[in-house]
Amino acid sequence: MLHFVYARVFATAGLVILSSQFLAAQAENYCWRAPDGTYFTQEEFKNITGTKKTTGGGGINVTFPNGDTRRYLSVPCPQSANSPVKFFIGAGGGWVGSNSTFNVPPSFDVNGSNGIGFLNGGVLFPTPIPGLSVGPAISFFGGNIRGSISQPPASPGFDYQVKTSSIVTTDVEFEFVLPKGNTFGLYNSSLDASLDVEFGAATGKTSVTGTSGTFIVNDSHTSTGFTTAFGFSIPIPNTPVSVATHFRYINLPTATFNIPGSVPIDRNIYIATGGLVVTFPLR
Repeated sequence: MLHFVYARVFATAGLVILSSQFLAAQAENYCWRAPDGTYFTQEEFKNITGTKKTTGGGGINVTFPNGDTRRYLSVPCPQSANSPVKFFIGAGGGWVGSNSTFNVPPSFDVNGSNGIGFLNGGVLFPTPIPGLSVGPAISFFGGNIRGSISQPPASPGFDYQVKTSSIVTTDVEFEFVLPKGNTFGLYNSSLDASLDVEFGAATGKTSVTGTSGTFIVNDSHTSTGFTTAFGFSIPIPNTPVSVATHFRYINLPTATFNIPGSVPIDRNIYIATGGLVVTFPLR
C-alpha cells in the first residue's frame, strides 16, 4: 500500500513539473492579441508600457498611463508574427541495411548493408499548434544496396544476389520545434532544435540475379511501398544551416521474380543518415 502511495505522489509531481515546463517553454510560440485584433510577440508585449494584471481565461489586463484598460489574450502566433513558411534542402550520407525474404519452401533471407548518400527537400507550413509545421517532402537515396547468399537449402546449386541502386521517397513531414531551455528534464538548449516525423511512400527498383556455374538469370521489378522516418536536427547559430540525423524504415511489397521459376520476394530496408539541411523562411 505504501509503495502505491509513493508511486502516486511521484507520478503526480512528475506530471505537474512536466506540465509547467511544457506551458512555460511553449510561451514563445504564443502571441498576445489586443482587442482590435493586433498581435504582439512575447518580446513586443514586454515593451508595452502599463500595469499588467493576469486574469482568467489566458488573458492579461493592461492599464495604460492614460487610464485606459485593455485585455490581451494569449493565442497561437499567426504566420506573419512568428511562424514563416519554410523551404528546405538537404544532403548527406549514412548506412543502409536490407533484408529480402524469398518466399519458397523452405523460405530464406538475403541480408546486405552498405553506405548510402541522399538529397532531399520540401516545404513546411505552420499550423495552429505552436511549434508544429507540416508539409510535403521528397528524398532521393543513391547507393549499392546489395546482399547475397550461396546455395540456400531451397535452391542447392544456385547463388543469389539482390540489389537496389536507388530509392525515392515522398512523405508528409511533421516538424516540431522543441522549446528552448530545459525540456522535460531531457534536453537543454538555447537553440531551435526540432524533431521530425515522416510518413509516406517509397519506390525502388530491385534486381535479383541467380547464378549456377555459367548459367545466369536476372529479373527486376520496380515497386512502391510504405516508409516512415524520424529524426532530430540542431541549427548552427547565426546560419540557415542545421545538422540533422534521420532513421528510416521502408517496406517494399512482395514482387514475383523469375530466377528461374516464380519466386515471391519481399524487402525491408533500414536507413540511418546524417547531413546538413539549409532552411529558407518564406514570409
